[in-house]
Amino acid sequence: MTSISQEELRKQRIRALDRNSQEEDNEEEIVQQPWEIVNNPEDIDNIESILKPALLEIWGILWSQDAPEDDRTRWYRQGFVFCEEPCFGLQQGDGGPCGVLATVQAEILRCILFGSRVDGDIDEELVKGKEYNDQSDLPTPTESELQIYLGEALLTILDRARDNREKPLIIVTSNQTPCTLENILNLSIETTDEVSATFSMKKFDEPDDEARCFIASILPQFTAPSGVVIFLMSLLLTRGLETIREDMDDNTATLIGQFGHCSQELMNLCLCGKASSNVFDGTVPMGDSGLTLKGIASQNPVGYLSHLEALRYCQVGSFYKTPLDPIWLIGSTSHFTVLFSQHRSAISESSSEVIFSSVSRAFKAFDPDENG
Repeated sequence: MTSISQEELRKQRIRALDRNSQEEDNEEEIVQQPWEIVNNPEDIDNIESILKPALLEIWGILWSQDAPEDDRTRWYRQGFVFCEEPCFGLQQGDGGPCGVLATVQAEILRCILFGSRVDGDIDEELVKGKEYNDQSDLPTPTESELQIYLGEALLTILDRARDNREKPLIIVTSNQTPCTLENILNLSIETTDEVSATFSMKKFDEPDDEARCFIASILPQFTAPSGVVIFLMSLLLTRGLETIREDMDDNTATLIGQFGHCSQELMNLCLCGKASSNVFDGTVPMGDSGLTLKGIASQNPVGYLSHLEALRYCQVGSFYKTPLDPIWLIGSTSHFTVLFSQHRSAISESSSEVIFSSVSRAFKAFDPDENG
């Protein structure tokens, strides 16, 4: 592949996204470029079909067997779509997928406000945020820039799920544009191979410019209905279905729970790359039982706060309360939303607070029941 400068690659991605947003009413034949929309993924190198057994296992880890069809349908209808005000906000259509939307929204804000990139670098060209005091001063990226931020956010979450750098980053594609699972799954998934023939996957060793170009080329699949579920399929295959089971305290649990809400395991998978079941720091051994409850292993780029802590049902650890960037997901009774600040002073800790958090974790490692 011919080497292209980062700036030229960025311009190509913007041009491709501009073309994708226009109505397809031009009957002239267009020569397909590597960064243009992929209507037929089989034309791309290293595309592999997703076989029926893998799809059944994916569906089994997402939903319980008795999950109401209405819960599934609400997920099938959701894509990553920006709203009018604020222009960088993701719009939710039905109840259920708000947890996944909120995590992607948080990563988009990291790109806009702090120039965050999937490779850990800071791209000053991406930083659009200014000092502001009210909503009228919020950043206003262009439509093409928003599409780039969305692609970067999706890649960041996928890359975070690779606990082993030798694991590939997997992006699921569909041979239908848009792919509407609600229509495809009208037939029983247990008795047809039609769904299996719909999905393919492409593997990447790193979230490099090639991966960026590819995800930009198929971005309409993520913004169309079922885009959220296609992204979840990519996330599950990247992490590994067996690894996700090992992450959980209860390996028979599902990632989408009652009423179609995101489980804590799914929230943690999106936020920190592991489907752990708790929000405290580290792990907590359960006495002599040999069981260990799994929490958050290290300070996270995005934070998480829960109303359940105010009700004393759980304790959110300092790794989530003081993230690397001043952006938090807020879990309420029936919804997830995003709280953010452009000012890093919101997450600054005094030296005494840092010491207290470290000492608390050390004591809890020896006294998990806090008996004193």
